[in-house]
Amino acid sequence: MIPNRMTTVASRWLIFVLLAFCVFASRAQAQNDAPTAINGVYTGTYQRSDGNKKLKFSIKSTDDGSLTGLFTFDLPAYVGASVTYKLTGRYVAGAKDYGLQSSPFQFTTVEPMGSLALDAFEASKVKAVHVGITGPGSIVGSLTGLAPGSGPFNCGWLNAARDKAQSANLDSIMAAQASAASIANTGAPAAPVARLTSINGVYNGTYAGPEGPTKFKLTIMQLGQGALGGTFTIYLTSNSGTQAYTYSMQGQRTPEDIRDRRFQLDPGDWDTVPPTNFEKRVIQGRFAPNVSQNTATISGVMGGTGFPKFEATWDAAESTNFAGAIAAQKAAGPPAVPPLAPSVVAARAAAHAEALKTAPPAQLASKDLVRKSKAYWDAYQTDIIRQVFDGGFGSDVDDDRRFKILFCAYVELFSKKCRAYLPANHQTVTVTQFTNRKFDNNGNLISQDSQSMTVEVDSRFAAKYRQFNEFLGSSKNGLAPAIAVMSGKASLNDMLALGIDMEKFFATETGPSAAMRQLGENLLRGATGERSLQQDGATITGAAAETDQSLPPGRFAHLVDACNAWLRDPANAKYRTGNDTAYCQCLGEKEENVMTSEEVYYYANDFGGRVWRGIAQPKEYCTDPNWPRLHPPIEDCRQ
Repeated sequence: MIPNRMTTVASRWLIFVLLAFCVFASRAQAQNDAPTAINGVYTGTYQRSDGNKKLKFSIKSTDDGSLTGLFTFDLPAYVGASVTYKLTGRYVAGAKDYGLQSSPFQFTTVEPMGSLALDAFEASKVKAVHVGITGPGSIVGSLTGLAPGSGPFNCGWLNAARDKAQSANLDSIMAAQASAASIANTGAPAAPVARLTSINGVYNGTYAGPEGPTKFKLTIMQLGQGALGGTFTIYLTSNSGTQAYTYSMQGQRTPEDIRDRRFQLDPGDWDTVPPTNFEKRVIQGRFAPNVSQNTATISGVMGGTGFPKFEATWDAAESTNFAGAIAAQKAAGPPAVPPLAPSVVAARAAAHAEALKTAPPAQLASKDLVRKSKAYWDAYQTDIIRQVFDGGFGSDVDDDRRFKILFCAYVELFSKKCRAYLPANHQTVTVTQFTNRKFDNNGNLISQDSQSMTVEVDSRFAAKYRQFNEFLGSSKNGLAPAIAVMSGKASLNDMLALGIDMEKFFATETGPSAAMRQLGENLLRGATGERSLQQDGATITGAAAETDQSLPPGRFAHLVDACNAWLRDPANAKYRTGNDTAYCQCLGEKEENVMTSEEVYYYANDFGGRVWRGIAQPKEYCTDPNWPRLHPPIEDCRQ
């Protein structure tokens, strides 16, 4: 039974989602019944943590369910090459994957074809590929791995459409695909040599030191989300010989494309006893690969006195073994500082526990904006309405379907319940509402009823309301909510709860209230790509009177808000990846599952120092005693 309060806006989304969901589910089930239904050549996208890659996936199944596939995707643009894997497996009716609702096509053997393919999957430890048919001529899937001690995890998604012309010649296309991928190996076996596929590796070079050219070794590792880790060894003259000194580094790179491959590394802690009066330096450089020759250089300037220039060459032999190269760097030179005594470790843990109670927040909440308690928001089914209200939304929130639904629901409910508070120059907007939609077995729209609906809209909201309404009501996007549900990215309750939550907000707050104005202003700012009220230090008249007085003084009550705000700050623009909203949502949910409420408040209110440059970094770069418990969820969100 649908609640009475859903008869307006919420019922609109209920009918829309249920119809789409039923059509999608029946269509997907019919397509999945036969093992050979998937046979064909598919082109589309392989979505990895380091960006989306162009994909070609040829699949052939026999009547008994034996599967063979060739999975080809592009390496980064500067490489100018692709890699191919041979996949084998079986059709398993009714099987389910970790991310897909139904995935009967299970590839469980992954074999690299050719030398370039040896490393491309190694970083993500892909062990299986799971595929489901989502419609006529389309598939979705996930790549999964197995992390020791923590079970399966996602290594990426695929989304592809059948190429009719190539599928008609499936056998010949697969033969050509395999031939192009295979690289013959002749002669005696060669010693292992690293393949240049990214900035990862060991570099040997010099910079202009105070006493002339000074040798150094730098090992660079990608850590995910654009972050870099490094181990830097400097070779200085000591008495009659040369002595090695080593310290860690951490930093960031820009997206790796053909125009801009710049990076920065900041100095960290010494791994050996440091030399006297030595100045550790920031490294700002550019990565210049030559994949055809399997060579690369890095060059740039070092910070500090004189800003000396440096240049270094990638060492293929040393780069075959990262762990060994780093261990050798750290072992060279004077003995490292001995491990901390147990009493010191205990003292640090005690100090950290005390900091949770007494550390002041890095940012204080504004007294000129409304803040509501946890008890207030616990009455809502979704969290996105609170994120918008508190200004904790990401820079790409306007691409989020849930946000579009909230925005339209706010505009329509304000027109219905608070029309007297619209500005004098508001607009009358007429939109078309579709009901009784019917689809054929292929998911094509064959009939529908429509009716016009008139909405009175604040002129500032009108353009985005028309845009979002057209998007949500179009036949092109009609099955998107069902796809989200079937793929495991959203639940049916999530899609329906958005309308219910907005109805509740209008039942709780009045038209002229500060809370109502604050939600509307942040919805508009999120839709138009502007900073939130909180981030701009804006004010809402009457906010203090509507704020719960028992709240602590810190600006953030949730990690997702702190993460979004930190990445939205122009000062941190270089860390953005284009997938920030999903990353922050994941980080907030997973961390709050393992943190106490005091820890959430502590880490959220100094996100840059305590999370981004703290528990998010590898263990050797972090002194937080809670790293073993708090770091793994961050790694899960980087997949």
